[in-house]
Amino acid sequence: MKSLARAGALDCDIMHFHDVYQAISPSLIAKLAKARPVFLTVHDCSPFTGGCLYPAGCTRFTRACGECPQLNSFAKMDLTRFNLHRNRRLAAVSPIHYIFPSKWMQEEAEKTLDIQGRSDVIANGFDPLPYGFVPRLEARARLGIDPNDRVICVGSHTVSNPYKGFGFAVKAIRSIADLNPLIIVLGNAGKGVHEMFSGLRVMAPGFLQEKSALSPYYSAADLMLFPSLADNLPIMIQESMAAATPVLAFRTGGIPELVTHGNNGWLVDGKNQEDLNAALRHALQGTESAALGLRAKARISKYFTIEDCVKKHLDLYQKTLAA
Repeated sequence: MKSLARAGALDCDIMHFHDVYQAISPSLIAKLAKARPVFLTVHDCSPFTGGCLYPAGCTRFTRACGECPQLNSFAKMDLTRFNLHRNRRLAAVSPIHYIFPSKWMQEEAEKTLDIQGRSDVIANGFDPLPYGFVPRLEARARLGIDPNDRVICVGSHTVSNPYKGFGFAVKAIRSIADLNPLIIVLGNAGKGVHEMFSGLRVMAPGFLQEKSALSPYYSAADLMLFPSLADNLPIMIQESMAAATPVLAFRTGGIPELVTHGNNGWLVDGKNQEDLNAALRHALQGTESAALGLRAKARISKYFTIEDCVKKHLDLYQKTLAA
């Protein structure tokens, strides 16, 4: 605390953190909250669990963690109980202002945290300008894709991430192989991606850092297949919707706060492979994709702008200082 003061870190009106483990410890945040208003944005579940990013159906965090099957914690090496206790203590004894990007994440946190300070939901803002999205036919022309192809976009930063449910996507796509779709795989798919979709047409540009290079792949697709098993408010869904490409996803986490079934995309119950297969076939054979895509783009433009996100943060800061 003294070293922070000497470094001038306390020469501010408020402090806002986005990590309670690698960047700064919960105990130090608690001390800082005594000197200045402190905000904490919760991007995953670790600030209110024993350390897992997503409980994935486990409810131990609402009681007492321990012997975590995800983190392989056991006996004396088990820190999950300690982590959960520390997270609960931070919320209960410190006037921390918690910010959650989704209502779902807020509700999950409040199952175990007794938040002494504020608890607000501010969705992540999306800025479409750096992407330069273009209409579907123009994007396909750039990428050399036939205008009449049925195109499915799938992906993740790392497709091996168990939370992203990539295996469900592969099975769903294989179930409609008779429709001869073109599969666009975004992210770090690895060399085995063509083996996953053997017998199918695959375009795998890999992980693209530049948003302008990424955007035509979103725009060219008829839909984004995103069977994530646990997620907060996925940026990949925001990107797809902003490109006027509707999303087919599991009804999990904060995804229903972005995608409205039958209005701007399609949702099926989590881990229901049969329903996912049927929904994918329906989406590709139907004629509603373009209309749903336009409504998806309108939703992002109206409710998830970067300007609105910034304004809500500034309003919250000002109300806090005024109080």
